[in-house]
Amino acid sequence: MFKLDKVTEITPSEIVPTAKEMEKQGYRFIIITCNNLDDKVELIYNYDKDLEVKSYRTSIAKDEKIPSISSLFISALLIENEIQDLFGVTFSDLVLDYHQKLMTIEDISAPQAVSNMNIQLAEKKAAKKVSE
Repeated sequence: MFKLDKVTEITPSEIVPTAKEMEKQGYRFIIITCNNLDDKVELIYNYDKDLEVKSYRTSIAKDEKIPSISSLFISALLIENEIQDLFGVTFSDLVLDYHQKLMTIEDISAPQAVSNMNIQLAEKKAAKKVSE
C-alpha cells in the first residue's frame, strides 16, 4: 500500500529546485495534475519512491510562464506539452516543445480543454432548440 504525504504548497520559482531535490533523493516523477481555477491555473507535481508519494502544489496566472522540469525528468515533457495544449499554460525551457501541437485537433486551437467545453455547450444549446 502506498503512503501519500500531505500536499506541500510551493511557489513557481521553487518547482525546479524541488524537482532537483526529488531527483537527488531518488524519487521518480509520476505526473502533473492541472486544474483550471477561473483566473489562474493550479499545478500539482507528484513524485514517488518506495510507494511513498510526495505532492507539491503551485498556481500561476494564466498568462504566466512556468519552468519545465523536463531537463531533470524527461518523462515530464509529454505531460507539460499536453498541459500546454489543453490549458494554454506555457512552460519555459522544455527539452522538446511541441508549441501546442502535441494533441492537434483540426480547427481547434489551444487551450483545447476550454475550446472543447465551449463546443459541447454550443451543441447542447442547438439540440435543445431543435427539441423545443
